[in-house]
Amino acid sequence: MAVQARQTVEETKWLLAGRNDLIRGVVGWVPLIDANVASHLEAFSADAKLKGVRHVLHDEPDDFYMLRDDFNREFLF
Repeated sequence: MAVQARQTVEETKWLLAGRNDLIRGVVGWVPLIDANVASHLEAFSADAKLKGVRHVLHDEPDDFYMLRDDFNREFLF
């Protein structure tokens, strides 16, 4: 399993493009606050290696980042 370290779409693409047989799954990153987050997820969903996405909250300067409406809009149920 490979987990993204930098919060960039480019790194997620790079991890998914790797042809190392030891990497069977990738936890990547997409811009969860982007109004078009669904299009980012759809673009990566064709790759069976993508197992999930994450956002590194402790790297955010705003201690309340996870309470933002734009961060939570896709996850509220």
